[in-house]
Amino acid sequence: MTQNEKISVIVPVYNVEPYIEKCIDSILVQTYRNMEVLLIDDGSTDNCGKICDKYENLDSRVIVHHKENEGLSEARNVGVRLASGTYIVFVDSDDYIEPDMLAVMHQRLQQDKSNLAICNFLCVDMDGGPVPELNSELPIKDEVISGEEAFERLADDKYWYYVTAVNRLYRKELLDGLAFPKGKLHEDEFIAHYVLDRCGSVSCVSKALYRYVQRENSITKQTFSARRLDGVEAFCERIEYARKKKNRRVVTASFAKAGTLLVEGYRRLGKEKKYRDVLKEKRRLYCKAYLKVFFYRLGMKNRVKGTLVFLHPCVALKIMDWF
Repeated sequence: MTQNEKISVIVPVYNVEPYIEKCIDSILVQTYRNMEVLLIDDGSTDNCGKICDKYENLDSRVIVHHKENEGLSEARNVGVRLASGTYIVFVDSDDYIEPDMLAVMHQRLQQDKSNLAICNFLCVDMDGGPVPELNSELPIKDEVISGEEAFERLADDKYWYYVTAVNRLYRKELLDGLAFPKGKLHEDEFIAHYVLDRCGSVSCVSKALYRYVQRENSITKQTFSARRLDGVEAFCERIEYARKKKNRRVVTASFAKAGTLLVEGYRRLGKEKKYRDVLKEKRRLYCKAYLKVFFYRLGMKNRVKGTLVFLHPCVALKIMDWF
């Protein structure tokens, strides 16, 4: 297998001292050797910065960039701007990857002449053991699909395997002109549809080559917060994009997800005055999307629920609680 194409591995780092070494070690032992490892220290206040510097001194492939804290999205964006490889991989600093991840993904891209490869990820506990309830029926099968079909899978039940940024190998050009939205949660949701729609073909790899560590204090495990409502904005943007592409399935699925998340926001945060403005703004975005898709064939269930949410999420809450 030829390794004449460099892969840039981008690792945003922020206050993950107990996990960062395992993450970096899993990258440096890759069987695919032609890579650069970009450690973007996002203003860490623990010893992460020093740990990153240590690895830079030990391995010439490691490049450390220290910056002020601006969040995960901007750390990834900085990594993309610094990357000199033909391909890009994102790895979150509290996760780790299998030793052959880069080799397998790169080989498939070469074999299939694709510009994006996606693999399954395995949710594991802090000791590396699989979390059974999160790993049932992994959806990625060994196949080559068109970008259009990959975009369509954003409407699937386990659509997030096609959304998350970390279980894939990108040809760098796919990210040209795109950026993860600074300061937003659900940052992957904002750009996934653009990336998939740019692909001529996508290589799907059934092996679970990425290890997604489930820790209690991670962003995704934290108690419902107003930042979670960024997802409503992301889904509304996807609704508009899919509507212009005349993809009814993605419109319908994104509309349902936006409504469900907005209602949950009102359920969890609606009684607190400090969240009034953010709820109002996300509701405004949802109502705008609703008016644009009202005449779509959304299905009776989605139409009724969407109308209730449009009238007011609290109305939807009360009525849905009756059943």
